[in-house]
Amino acid sequence: MTDTVLVLKPLRPEGLELLEAREGLEVVRLDAPTPEALDERIGRADAICIKNTPLSEATLERAERLRVVAKHGVGLDNLPMAALTRRGIPVLTVGDANASSVAEHALMLMLGLARRSGRYDARARAGGYITDPAWPTHELAGARLLLVGLGRIGERVARLARAFDMDVAAFDPWAPDEALARASVRRETDLDVALGRADHVSLHCPLTEDTRHLVNAGRLSRMKPGAFLINTARGELVDEAALLAALPVDPDGAAGGESVPAAPTGLAGAGLDVFEA
Repeated sequence: MTDTVLVLKPLRPEGLELLEAREGLEVVRLDAPTPEALDERIGRADAICIKNTPLSEATLERAERLRVVAKHGVGLDNLPMAALTRRGIPVLTVGDANASSVAEHALMLMLGLARRSGRYDARARAGGYITDPAWPTHELAGARLLLVGLGRIGERVARLARAFDMDVAAFDPWAPDEALARASVRRETDLDVALGRADHVSLHCPLTEDTRHLVNAGRLSRMKPGAFLINTARGELVDEAALLAALPVDPDGAAGGESVPAAPTGLAGAGLDVFEA
């Protein structure tokens, strides 16, 4: 008997070769998975390898043969988890395959904001004088970092930040004490209070109904004046309209979306690699 694996969006050739070499498997690729194409093919699937394609409960009902879902990533917000659970279909993730990459990217965004690298690179290329007292730079050493979420990526960010001599704390009601001990960070139990103490706030939590717009206008207003917000998790964690309103207007049009006021009276800037849309 042959089982069918439906692969949504391209995998690396090495991964496809492993699947295609397995006896008793038929690999069906759907590199551009539109809802219509997915509805047409999912009925044949015994297994699905999925990345960030939305899988609706209605589409899942067509998958009568489905026995397992493998997520080519870690977030589960594009999957109908309640429906999968009701049917007893296990969902697998790739664990910490991209954790180091995301953690390093978060540190890059912190450094870029603190050192104003986008602004000063643009100014140097334009032949201008690089230093400007109206746009001061800051060291990460001694700065307070608040991690919102302490999973695989959050722990790595904590270790990298400590190497920069940052003072690291974490807000994560679900993180066990041993996770904080491994990362050598202290626990914050009140997010609103913790936001007012942090120089950098970095988001590393999953997207759920409880965390959607976790960072809203109220929480942005509680952040420490001159602080930076980093989001490398899910765009929907942040109310983007509220974030835009909270960021100061940059009359010079700083490069790379950087926007920092001359006097830090509110949120100083944001480093994002994820968006609501």
